Amino acid sequence: MMFSLVFFFFNLIYLIRAPITNLQKRKILWAYLAITLRKILIQLHLQKDSHKINFLNFSIYHPYAYSYYNLFGEIFLQNMYFFKTEKKIPLILDCGANIGLAMFYFKYLYPKAHIKCFEPNPEALELLKKNIKENHLSNIFVYPKALSDGMEEKRFYNPSGILACASASFFISKIHKGNFSEKKVKTDKLSKYINEEIDFLKVDVEGAESQVFKDLDISGKIKYISQAVVEFHLNYFEKEIDLSKLLGVLEKNKLAYHLHAIAVPLYQPDKIQDLMIYARKNKTA
Repeated sequence: MMFSLVFFFFNLIYLIRAPITNLQKRKILWAYLAITLRKILIQLHLQKDSHKINFLNFSIYHPYAYSYYNLFGEIFLQNMYFFKTEKKIPLILDCGANIGLAMFYFKYLYPKAHIKCFEPNPEALELLKKNIKENHLSNIFVYPKALSDGMEEKRFYNPSGILACASASFFISKIHKGNFSEKKVKTDKLSKYINEEIDFLKVDVEGAESQVFKDLDISGKIKYISQAVVEFHLNYFEKEIDLSKLLGVLEKNKLAYHLHAIAVPLYQPDKIQDLMIYARKNKTA
């Protein structure tokens, strides 16, 4: 993906408006400028890809230097996973942790946070563990599991030649043009790992979002969720339309929510829409 000046300035505007301190903004800005320059140099073949980025005092290992550039923008500049808490040691669940970019963001906001990471992709899992070890991060717990409403084996698809790909999915239709590889991964219930208040729940589980919340509802563990961000994959091609089921669980349990999505025009009927759902305990209920 080539460098986009529009995308670059778009992220800067988000950073200016972000609900973080000015000092944090300055640090992120300088780090973003550095990785942007590095991406351009690599694309111009003026610098080799070392599969490692130094970012905000973190050393982040990844499969390709520029493949996660958009994710850096979404997580650190757009602050899509930002949340407030008065706790110095919040408990965070990172469901769909991949190589750990969101984990680094949480540790940047709350260095003493306890984080449970769930990731089924073996290649991403290897880099996630390496990033934790190389940065000497404490209170991180890793589970090599996919999440759903039961325990079974499911097929997991990955674009061929792209290790630890962030777009790996349970849906073939999410793997755009080209070849893909498939493997079987084990699913588990998130409710098994919840026995106390969860300050923040991040869910990006490639199509099993409704199943995860169904399990939390049936088990009664949803009462422990204070705040959550869910990336919902609106896929009409390979699964039952179940957005209303997830929203129904939130409403039943008196969780207030907001939705954010980029519209999909009628001339792109085969496009899967990614919908962000921001939920929190409704204090007025």
